[in-house]
Amino acid sequence: MKSKGTTLIFLFIGIAGFFSQIGSAKKETGAESFRLDKCIILYDRLNIVYAETGTYLYTSQYLTWADADKYCKGLGLQLATTDTKLKTKVIFEETPDKFKNETARFWTSGSDKGRKPGKFFWSNGNALDQSLWLADQPKNVNDKEPSCITLRKGGLGDCPCSVRRRTVCELLD
Repeated sequence: MKSKGTTLIFLFIGIAGFFSQIGSAKKETGAESFRLDKCIILYDRLNIVYAETGTYLYTSQYLTWADADKYCKGLGLQLATTDTKLKTKVIFEETPDKFKNETARFWTSGSDKGRKPGKFFWSNGNALDQSLWLADQPKNVNDKEPSCITLRKGGLGDCPCSVRRRTVCELLD
């Protein structure tokens, strides 16, 4: 079994490869030229946060929920599952300052896609603990479009899955 450090090194190498494929990073002469100092720079630029509940990557781009899910999976991660009060609080509090404000919203792995509207589940198959909702949530439940769960200051909310939001990806152990 790989340690978290080893997994993160592989994640960095994978992310570097991803960026070089789309032209956002300069191509190195080979994998052996990928040095630790480049890894640290990449780590800082990618908004990766170690927290007591896990390791998270915060995106700066706005994506639909489906695109956010693909993005995280493409990096070997998954949309964050904020299924406890502690994780919900910690993941929002650890949000990099440049993304944090009163209206910040981030996609998580929860949705009612493929289920009866308003029956929310996490990507791990667990039902949403109703106590995690903010006081006025959920409020976008309807038969026209699935709703997905967003992390917000103080708790969780819902939003049509087609809306573009920032994303929190999670590194699984």
